[in-house]
Amino acid sequence: MEGWLEKKSTNCTKSFQSRYFKLVKSSGTYSIQYFHTKGAENHRFSCTLKGAKVRTSDSNDTVFFLDTNAREFEIRTESATVCKNWIAKLKMAIDESSGKRKENKKVNKTSASPSAKKR
Repeated sequence: MEGWLEKKSTNCTKSFQSRYFKLVKSSGTYSIQYFHTKGAENHRFSCTLKGAKVRTSDSNDTVFFLDTNAREFEIRTESATVCKNWIAKLKMAIDESSGKRKENKKVNKTSASPSAKKR
């Protein structure tokens, strides 16, 4: 997933800055990257999503928070729908990167038969 989002700056102005974000999978782990321009070869920032957390804003349905091991982001999207899509994809990527993939887990059914227990 990729697209233009606005991140709140960490400087003293705390203004929102438009950045091109990409969700990237490599070796089974996802990372989030952002760039100053779409198509740029060098990212401005990149970090793994392993152990990250994403949460919605209580006051704005176009804003979400992404807390990574590197830093916390406040991110604003163009609409509530775009926000929900990013949150859903990020949650899936975080779960997969953290080994919490939502799969049908196989149940081990190798318990001993009742007759074997009597021996």
